[in-house]
Amino acid sequence: MRAYKQGDWGECTKYFQSAIDDYHFVKDGIIDCRLKCKQTEDETNEDENIMDLHVLLLQSNCLRICKHELLGDRAEEEVSYVVDKKFEDRTPYNFVQFCYFKDEKYKQAAAATYTYYITHQDDEMSLDNIHYYKTLPGVEDKDFEDLERKPYQTQYVRGLQAYNAGDWEESASGFESALELYFVEEKRCRAGCEKFYSHSGQPDFINAVADHYVTVLVCQQICLRKLSTFGMEQLDDFVAEHYNYLQYAYYESNNLEKAFQSIANYLLIKPHNNVMLENKDYYIRTLRHKEEAFKPSKEVVDYVEMWRKKGKSLDFIRVDYILPGDEIQKKTNDEEDGAEEKDLRRSKDPTKRVMLFEKLGINLIGTWGSELNNDRFITDGFIRSDQCEALADLARSRYEDNNGFKKINVAEATKLVKDEDDYEISLRLLLRAIDIMKAYSSVYFNQSGLMVKDVQVVCSKPQEDNDLDKIDECILQETGGCKTDKESQEEEFMLISYLTDIHDESGLFYFIEENAEPSIEPICGRVVGFRGHINHGVKLAKNKERCTVVMTFTTNNDLLLKDISEAKKLVASIDEERLKAYREIDNTDILQQFYSQGVSIVQKGEDLHGKERFVSDGLSTQKECSELIDLAKHGILGNGYHGRTSPHTDNELFAGLDVARAEQLMQEKVVSASTVQLLLDVSEHSRLLVEKYFNLTKPLYFDYTHLVCRTALDVDVESREADLSHPVHSDNCMIQPDGSCIVDPLAYAQRHYSAIMYLNDDFEGGEFFFAHNNKSEQISLSPKCGRLVAFNAGEYHGVKAVTKGKRCAIAMWYTHKLDFVEVSRLHAQRTLDKQSLGDSNEEVDGMESVADLEEEDESFEENHDEL
Repeated sequence: MRAYKQGDWGECTKYFQSAIDDYHFVKDGIIDCRLKCKQTEDETNEDENIMDLHVLLLQSNCLRICKHELLGDRAEEEVSYVVDKKFEDRTPYNFVQFCYFKDEKYKQAAAATYTYYITHQDDEMSLDNIHYYKTLPGVEDKDFEDLERKPYQTQYVRGLQAYNAGDWEESASGFESALELYFVEEKRCRAGCEKFYSHSGQPDFINAVADHYVTVLVCQQICLRKLSTFGMEQLDDFVAEHYNYLQYAYYESNNLEKAFQSIANYLLIKPHNNVMLENKDYYIRTLRHKEEAFKPSKEVVDYVEMWRKKGKSLDFIRVDYILPGDEIQKKTNDEEDGAEEKDLRRSKDPTKRVMLFEKLGINLIGTWGSELNNDRFITDGFIRSDQCEALADLARSRYEDNNGFKKINVAEATKLVKDEDDYEISLRLLLRAIDIMKAYSSVYFNQSGLMVKDVQVVCSKPQEDNDLDKIDECILQETGGCKTDKESQEEEFMLISYLTDIHDESGLFYFIEENAEPSIEPICGRVVGFRGHINHGVKLAKNKERCTVVMTFTTNNDLLLKDISEAKKLVASIDEERLKAYREIDNTDILQQFYSQGVSIVQKGEDLHGKERFVSDGLSTQKECSELIDLAKHGILGNGYHGRTSPHTDNELFAGLDVARAEQLMQEKVVSASTVQLLLDVSEHSRLLVEKYFNLTKPLYFDYTHLVCRTALDVDVESREADLSHPVHSDNCMIQPDGSCIVDPLAYAQRHYSAIMYLNDDFEGGEFFFAHNNKSEQISLSPKCGRLVAFNAGEYHGVKAVTKGKRCAIAMWYTHKLDFVEVSRLHAQRTLDKQSLGDSNEEVDGMESVADLEEEDESFEENHDEL
């Protein structure tokens, strides 16, 4: 780096290449030592040897000797997480490519920039470099080589190319070689996870071993995702798909023995795949081959069994394992009496299995059935109120049947969007709801590989009775028909998600049995789930429309796979067209308009010790800040944190409101329409500035907007020295004890960027700060009216204690994924637009909209106003 900064290009290339070579030498050498010192050939039991302490002592000696012989005095040095991450991300190649270029070594520059680009395909500068290097003398296409490509990846590509060309023997050879090399690389990746771990505090021996093992297991699970990622694209079911290709390649090569083994291997990994089951059935029933011919290889049997055991431990870690610093609830006397018995069955308790979903706002509020086999549940928070309306709109687009019901399925919803793009967000929400409900059902019912059998959005008009009531013994069902006695030949699981609130004792859901639970009141976001054999019924809603999403899942009947796939293809094509239009926008011109209105960038990434960070001032006036603080007075204590008034510290009160709440206040005439418009405008200006300043290659959409205030309670300031208003966290991943951060859907992985717009500075404390990986402060920033702090959502950050007064801000999270768009903003803007019709003289106070200055730019309007 010193040579790079000094422009000494020859030394720069030498030292960077030396660093890359040494990184691989150290990493590969240590992994070789770890594998050499393991004394078992049975990988399925490798973790069980951890507690064979004498074996552990022998392996420890072996490892220390091996590392010392390899690395000498460097044997006990530990590469920091930050440095290791730079090499994992191929950052050195981004520097060395420029050094090679300045040193006129164009072939090496081409290879280095291509290597970096492979995992940073959203980096437009790297793409520009590739195009430029192609024009330089002596540079050929073959020079653009991925220097970090693993051998198994090369063989996989070889097999795929031969497969597409119909060269079946070459294809089979390529995929077999790829698998052989993959299993070697996967084993090495797992060994690479057995590294240094910094314990917090002074744990007991057993806790120290277990805590360290947790980090190893989590890291090993990441290996599966990392090794199945080519460039920036993760290939689903990577290992299984090898056998999918192989079974057909061997079939075409007339090598049926190998084809049968490939089918058996595939089904061992994915036992419920209908297509492969049909292939096997075709060979057995039609071609009269024997079941015994379909025998998986020992290698795959061992591989699946190993990950089954690791998966069992990982499931326990996610649900039940107590990490250092976790809150431990005090047991009641009754719990003490049955503590031992309870511990034996903890992992069987579905209420434990679904606890992580609480981070998505999904709260389990009731379960029924035997204690160890709960066969039904009720949850709240699956869908937000604004999303309920958007989903109900799908059914509302249909005609009523004779019984007053409107229904739409996935295929019909897809066709609707093709005809009327107003329903695009509704379709996206439906697809997302299917995925979340499928995941929740799989976890609650402990069923892996659930498949979608049926999905319908249903709305029924308010009515005292209908023709179904005239049928003797008709028990009305959610989809509008009567209960039948026909039993399914397969196990089914039903989930009913309510989209409308009904509080008049009508429209209730109920189970049909003696001592049944009380009837369930429909509320937006509430979901009732149960096994399909359980009898149930619904009552007609008398005074209000009743809407639901009704889903049926099975373990072996993926009837909707094609329909859901078509729907996802449609939204993907819409995204592609939108992205094409977005890239025609001139970001520089828009930024200049911000600057001309008094907005200034006061700190950039390099000033803030990070890449994607900035601070701007001037995005709102003092008058606007005051008006928004007045709006915040109508916030709800604990809003966004399930009513917890002090979610992060007992020394402050937390209150907030979102856009849906603001619209409700406007409709109740508690606040003015201009105030709600101001909230939308100020937050939209922030989004636009973030999108354009970071020069993003894809548009940003709001995921959530939250107007919040933190008020200090009257406590001794000195007692808050170690207290934080909001502890160090990331907005889209889960921080691990070793400082790494795991991307997880339950940690809002859809969020790509975050920003906070501050509204005041008349308080003490409350500074925002970026943090190091060990959670220590990196740099802090003081809030003030109109100041915006924006950053990549993966950055570690926190808020210092507010020791006096009230600190108010607008927190905003953005996503590239339209599936997660904040629908309440669309509803609020539509409501405001309706109110302003016919009043062309009305002017909204505050900053002139950047969008208003771009009304003649059609491509800009498509991006900014389409939603």
